[in-house]
Amino acid sequence: MSVREAWPDDLPELLRMARAFHEASNYGGLIPLDDETLTSTLAALASGDNGAVLVWEVAPGKLGGMAVGGASSHWWNRSVTVGQELLWWVDPEQRGTGAGAALLDALEAWARDAGCNVFSMASTATLKPDALARLYQRRGYQPQDIFYSKRV
Repeated sequence: MSVREAWPDDLPELLRMARAFHEASNYGGLIPLDDETLTSTLAALASGDNGAVLVWEVAPGKLGGMAVGGASSHWWNRSVTVGQELLWWVDPEQRGTGAGAALLDALEAWARDAGCNVFSMASTATLKPDALARLYQRRGYQPQDIFYSKRV
């Protein structure tokens, strides 16, 4: 079991895990998941300098987790490059194996290598936000924003 960059052949597993994340999160009521959009976004992030798509490989062709990040200049100060976790998912049967920490370590390493000055992690309101807050703070993250969304 190890972390590696995603390959094009991983797409079915990436979509499976993204659907599982989407279902477990609170996004479904506001933003339906579109496979075509997700596929093109993952391809762009995986192939460019401003993104990463990482996977936890359990066995050849079998994935148990994924972490996706993007980087851009901050809108307050373009000399600051900010990395952002866009999706971090570990299948329930892989939780407790070190997969989540390994994916996060790899995503942070990617952000450093990509020249990010700051890296941000998110937490959805429905996926253990208190436990994630404790984890993030133990790893040196500081709380910044809480987002609220509605359909308009």
